[in-house]
Amino acid sequence: MRIALVTYALNIGGTEMFLRHIAGYLKGHGSHHVTIIETEGIGEWSDSFLAAGFDVRRVLPRRFQSRLKHAMRIAAALQEYDAVLLTDAPAAQAALGFLPESTVVIPVIQCDHPSVIGNGIGNLDECDCIVAVSPAVQNTAIRAAGTDGSRVHYIPNCTACSSTWPKEGHSFDPSQALKAIYLGRLDDSQKGVLLLPQIFAESQRRSINADLTIAGDGPDRTELETAFKQHCPSLSVTW
Repeated sequence: MRIALVTYALNIGGTEMFLRHIAGYLKGHGSHHVTIIETEGIGEWSDSFLAAGFDVRRVLPRRFQSRLKHAMRIAAALQEYDAVLLTDAPAAQAALGFLPESTVVIPVIQCDHPSVIGNGIGNLDECDCIVAVSPAVQNTAIRAAGTDGSRVHYIPNCTACSSTWPKEGHSFDPSQALKAIYLGRLDDSQKGVLLLPQIFAESQRRSINADLTIAGDGPDRTELETAFKQHCPSLSVTW
């Protein structure tokens, strides 16, 4: 099967990790030809995907070219594929009506940000179904689309983990504080960051000392700071 994974650009983030995982899985299971297509720009991770052996194509806007012409070029590029999975790709959504009826079209919605939801449901009549990666995203998409939900399916997305503890052979010194870091957006609705104070409060109750570094910012930073002071005021947190 010829499969196109379409996004606006291969930047650094969860969407790109999803594309990397699913492209690798599809390539390793069956005789699938998988292409990742960027439609808005060349992302920071684009070259790393190429270096890792992934087939990456770019159908980018051209100067003095209308959005309609851009959509038509995307449609022409997608003609050869049996299935198209779209992840935050508004220009490709606009091209769906020009694809063969036999093409399977599935938008994958990664979070409940209004623009991402809008891009996922923007051309619902031309899609076979929509996939949401969490129940919250699924419910938000159903409400935004105004449908009964029968075409919006929940399929969880996660990060592949090792089957064994990677530090199994390492001995931790209990007299030294465990150095931990959270790297990401401080947005509880998407990242669950308000669980961190509870996690480290439980660690302290189990006599596990830790120093935590928070590398990131977002709308829930103030609430997170308050929660740390409430649940584990003695924890060393560096922002």
